[in-house]
This record gives sequence, C-alpha cells and structure tokens, in this order.
Amino acid sequence: MLNNQRPFKSRFFSFLITFFLFVLFFLLLNAIQTVKVTKVNNIIVENVNSRLPGEYLKEIMPTSSEDGYCKLNFRLPAQLFYSKDAISGSPEFEENSPYHTLHDVIEGRIDQDQPEVTYATHLTKEFVLYISEVVRYWEGPVSIAAYVADAEDVKLILEHMLHFCYCIPEMSRVSLHLVFKKDFQLNFTSTRTIAPANCDILNLEQLNSGPDSDISYFAEEKSPSNNNWYPINVCRNVARQASYTEYVLVCDIELMPSENLASRFLEMTDTFSCLESSCEKRVFVVPVFEVESTENIPRTKAQLLDLIVSKKAVYFHQFTCTHCQKFPGLEQWKTTDPGDAITVRDVYSIHFIFNQNKISLF
Repeated sequence: MLNNQRPFKSRFFSFLITFFLFVLFFLLLNAIQTVKVTKVNNIIVENVNSRLPGEYLKEIMPTSSEDGYCKLNFRLPAQLFYSKDAISGSPEFEENSPYHTLHDVIEGRIDQDQPEVTYATHLTKEFVLYISEVVRYWEGPVSIAAYVADAEDVKLILEHMLHFCYCIPEMSRVSLHLVFKKDFQLNFTSTRTIAPANCDILNLEQLNSGPDSDISYFAEEKSPSNNNWYPINVCRNVARQASYTEYVLVCDIELMPSENLASRFLEMTDTFSCLESSCEKRVFVVPVFEVESTENIPRTKAQLLDLIVSKKAVYFHQFTCTHCQKFPGLEQWKTTDPGDAITVRDVYSIHFIFNQNKISLF
C-alpha cells in the first residue's frame, strides 16, 4: 500500500512544480511585454506631442498692428456685443429652427489673387486648434461655423481665434459664424491683453486650461444626451451658405487639402466641358485619405502614392468600413500622372489626425 502511494505523491509534487513554473513564466512574459508596450507608447506619444496643431506658431511673433490680420465685428476683440437684428435662424428652418446663428463674428476678405473656392467647415471647441493648420494649406477663403453650447465654448473658441488673428496673416481670409441654441445668450469679455505676448500655442492652452477646466484639445467619443446633440448638418449648411464664392469645398476641419488644390481645381474646371443645361448644378467628389500620425502631410499626389505603397496611408476608413469610402476607379487613380495639370481624378485631401495615443493607421 505504501509503495503504491509514493509514486502518486511524486507525480503530484511534479505537477505542482510544473504548474508554478508555468505561471511564473507567464507572469514574466506578460511583464516583459508590458514594459515593451509602455516604452513604445512613450516614444510614440513624445513624437506625436511635437506635432500638436499650431505648434509651428512658437516660431512666429505676433503682429504689432492693433487690429491684427482679421476684420473683427460686434466690438471684438474686447467683448462680444450684438443686437437681436444680427441673429438669424438656421438655413433649413430659418426662424423656426431650434438654433440661431451670428454671422461674420470674424469677416473674411477675398483678394484678387486668391482662388475663389471656399473651404466651408464646422467645429466645436475640441477642434479649434486645427484652424491654424487649415489656413496653412488652403489658399482660398475659409468659412467656419462653430457650435457653442455654453459660455466656456464661446470663451475658448474666441480666445483662440483672436490669438490666430494676431499671429497668422492668412487669417484675413477666415470668416467665423457662431451657431447656438435658440435660448442661449452669447456672452464674451476678453480676460487678457488684446495682442498676445507671443504666438506659442502652448501658452494659450495653459491660459484656457486651469485645474478646474474640462477642456480637451482632442475630442473624445461620448454618448450624447437628448438635449445635447451636435447639429452637424446645421453647421455645415451655415458655413456653406455664408460662403462668398461659387465653388465650395464642404469638409471636416481635420481635412488637409493637397498643394494648391483650390487654384488647380479652378484650372481644371476651365477645361471641363459639358452642356450648360446639364451643368447647372455640379458636384465634384474629392477622395480622402488617412495618413499615419507619425508621417508628414503629403503635399503632392506623388508623395501620397509613396505612402500608400509603404502602407502608411489608406483611403478614408479602409479598416473601419472597407466599402464605405472606396471610391470608384481607385486603382486607375493611382496610376494617373500626378503632374502639374490635374484632372477630375487627381484631386484629394488628407484626413490627418494629430493624436496623442494612436500609433497605427486609423
């Protein structure tokens, strides 16, 4: 009997030792992987943080002009004051709309040498920094409808816009329109000197992000309440309707256009022939691509194609919804000559996300 129990105990202890060694190995492997991931994330975050929208402004000094580069209305920059007559409804339902609009809080100007194609876009406070990037890459007028839900939204958006107005000459082409709920009263008084001491965007962020502030410069997905929906189509229509030009590029604020897209597009339309009766209303669809956040924005089609070949760029939402944004003739588009003269198939824009945590293709 005793002889039969000894092998069983021996096998039992061998099993326990093997089990504990397996657990120890698993925990050690997991710890090594965690360290590697942490190191990689730290490197990526460090690299991406240096690509914050508007970071280039730290190399620029503000203008000494009292009025800056923008045409400011409604007593800006010191405060925001307007009469009821200045308020209008939304383009869809006019005065019956639950939303009101204050047009041309900042009024853009069109010079003779500017291509008359308007970049019409919309934003909330989380995306206000992208304005500094859009005006770098878009050569025509810009029409922005900003949705403000509360006093903090008004303060942050206008403070940023005023900062840009004293630091970026291209802001002279920007028009800003505020969209808000019908029962909301706009109110703004500047809490700082009119012109900034410098153009560094980090100083502006620190000014507007106190310890009690919930401001995030990168939008987070949140479940909207029934009373707090973002009226995206209202804002799009406001920006589009407020445009001064015949051609309007309606897009999101994160979309960065290819080099000289506006002027080259107009050159293309001069050679685009069709019967007048069939061209009364024309729509040109611009394909959108996504680029890894560690890459520079490709300014030309040739640069974009290089990124596509190296798998650092894909068409918009390729990994999210394969068929949703895969435009017809994609393979043919890749093979067309990306020369100086563009065709209908050669225009594009880049959905470039300045993100603090994503490290792969979006």
